[in-house]
Amino acid sequence: MKVNSFHVGNADPTVNGSTDFEDTSNDLFVPHMGFAMRLTDNWAVGAAFYVPFGLDISWDDNPTKNPGAYNCYHSYYDRVVLTPSVAYKFNEKWSVGLGLVLGKSESGVEHRLYAPGSRLHGSKIESELEDNFNYSFNVGVMYHPTESITMGLTYRSKADTDFEGEVKIVGTGIKSDIELDTVDHPQQVQFGLRFQPIKRVSMEVDVVWTDWSIVDRQTTTFSDNFLGVYGPGSPQDIPRHWNDTMQFKAGIEWQTTDYLALRVGYFYDQSPIPDETFDLVWPDADKKPIRSDSA
Repeated sequence: MKVNSFHVGNADPTVNGSTDFEDTSNDLFVPHMGFAMRLTDNWAVGAAFYVPFGLDISWDDNPTKNPGAYNCYHSYYDRVVLTPSVAYKFNEKWSVGLGLVLGKSESGVEHRLYAPGSRLHGSKIESELEDNFNYSFNVGVMYHPTESITMGLTYRSKADTDFEGEVKIVGTGIKSDIELDTVDHPQQVQFGLRFQPIKRVSMEVDVVWTDWSIVDRQTTTFSDNFLGVYGPGSPQDIPRHWNDTMQFKAGIEWQTTDYLALRVGYFYDQSPIPDETFDLVWPDADKKPIRSDSA
């Protein structure tokens, strides 16, 4: 991500002007694997391990090169889940599946303290939070009207979170326990269509709606007085006002042999973050990548 002509709403020349910078993040490799086994002609079971939501982005932590470091120079957020599932096939046309999603989430932010005139100005502030256990469920229906067409509809429920952790000023001993309970994992509805014109070629389209509007505010509660600003009864409250999103995906698979499949796909994923609440803690933009692989 690239930022051009960065400035904020004050007159301090060290954080205003025509400063340009970009993120220094590493590529992310998202783990996912699954297993399925048929028990009878009608029943099947499975399990999957994956990361449904995630973010990890870094920027230069030197404010002279990146004045945005006072806002954030590293942030991360993820949910890792294990989903045991069961499916039942009613007949050749209809099947249904249900999964219990058992998850663990973590989040963290690092930034420089903006306090001109203070001995702590420019100090590194780190926060780390974790939700040790959360849960949700998935339910899906598959309809097979003809030999060449398959349709699926999936609902993934919301997962309530209760993040707890610590914030500290590095190297000073100043710290506080914190809680974050206003950023939950959203519900989703997904529809997919698969068309197989010939035996070895299939084409698929997917549409995913995500209820990101549940992230309306980010409220952090402090157990101790922190920097003389936040403390018991004085939470840090940041408006977010995220929007619901639609994601569109399409792909083609060619099973060239019994052992090799070639795939190419494209997706368009809207950003939930409106311009008025965009910052370097939760940065995002519309995504339009082309993907290809073989298996």
